[in-house]
Amino acid sequence: MRLSNFLPLIAIQCYLILTLVIFSNGPISYHVEYPLLFWGFMASYQFALILGYLIGARVNFNMVEYPALQDQMSLFSVKVIVCLAVVASIMSMKQFSLYDIFNPYFLYNAVLDGLTNPGEQYTNKMLGVGESVSNKAFNFLLFLFAFTKIVCIPVIVLNWSRMSGLLRIVSLFATLLPVISAISNGTNKSVFDFFIYYFASLASVFVYNKVRFGTFRLADYKFFTLLIPLSLIGALAFFGATIGQRGGSVAYLIDISPLGHISLVDYSKNFDEYGFIWYVYTWFSNYLVQGYYGFSLSLSYDFNSTFGLGNSVFLMRQFEFLTGVDLSILTYQHKIGEYWGEFAQWHSFYAHFANDFHFGGVTLVSLLLGYFIARVWIRFIVYSDLISYLFLPLIMLLVIFIPANNQVFSLLDTFSTFVVLFLAWCFKDKGFISKRIKYVHG
Repeated sequence: MRLSNFLPLIAIQCYLILTLVIFSNGPISYHVEYPLLFWGFMASYQFALILGYLIGARVNFNMVEYPALQDQMSLFSVKVIVCLAVVASIMSMKQFSLYDIFNPYFLYNAVLDGLTNPGEQYTNKMLGVGESVSNKAFNFLLFLFAFTKIVCIPVIVLNWSRMSGLLRIVSLFATLLPVISAISNGTNKSVFDFFIYYFASLASVFVYNKVRFGTFRLADYKFFTLLIPLSLIGALAFFGATIGQRGGSVAYLIDISPLGHISLVDYSKNFDEYGFIWYVYTWFSNYLVQGYYGFSLSLSYDFNSTFGLGNSVFLMRQFEFLTGVDLSILTYQHKIGEYWGEFAQWHSFYAHFANDFHFGGVTLVSLLLGYFIARVWIRFIVYSDLISYLFLPLIMLLVIFIPANNQVFSLLDTFSTFVVLFLAWCFKDKGFISKRIKYVHG
């Protein structure tokens, strides 16, 4: 089999190993409860993911090879997705009026306020969240359209060379709306998501073009080769600015553990040598790997199953709304809340799924995850499956946040995207969709 078939597995393993190295030997020292048990589980999850991927990559695919990805979408369908993405983004920007969103002067000032005063903007946002009332009907309607906010990015990248100048401008506006909202609120998530989604989309298209056509076709995507590095630099710079105002001194990191399990490693020496870069790196590593510490604390507590819902804060809230039963009190995140904030701090993807299946059962989850990623990738790279391509940015987001939290299943936007794409992916695998696809060239 081709090396390209295993690129995701190689990248995932390198990344997860790197996060464990940062956790154990990075700028922050974390005390690990039951180190043999902790590292044993980490190793079992890694090996299970590898095994699952290898099985998924080698099991027969009962699929026909579709035409090239670039020929599977009409420009009309691109326009529909982009328009729905604009609508979904506007629905999500509850802090702005419709007039404000289409007022360039207002948006400029909102972004400027977020860039110059991210701490104050974040505080105002949190006060607004505390005073707001959730509208379930509105949230359900948003759930139906939210997936377009994420799907539109791989669609834009794939079809960029065929799009008119006006459509390109509207498309970029659609993907920038969540970023504008995030910056105006002094929050980082959507800023990094913007980079992750575009990077995953462009990298996937490059690999696909190389395998399918023998060339990356760089000329068709020159704009994104500039946009993506700039978005990463901007995200890191904004992260440093927001943390500087919201968190302040890195000494704060020591105090977030009442047990005294967290300390800084030669911070003064390294700060004198590297300055602001080391400050950002220290804070960034805290966000990236602190979930592993929460996982280690959870090993001390008894298991109470949450029946497949405890891996997702979003699902538990919907279940509580329907039944009045609060499953969150059974989760490991709640149990260790006295020592590691249930919502204030992050908890690894593994710990979230341990709520449902115990720590041992997460090995099976990792096996299935590896199998699923392999099936998606092979269907994309070998069989030119469009749905699989659309899935890849979301999968990249899921993997990046494995050390930190269960990002994809805990938020409305990403959960909506996963549900819609997974259903489409499964139906297409059974032929319900593929038999009705009309391919449009040009």
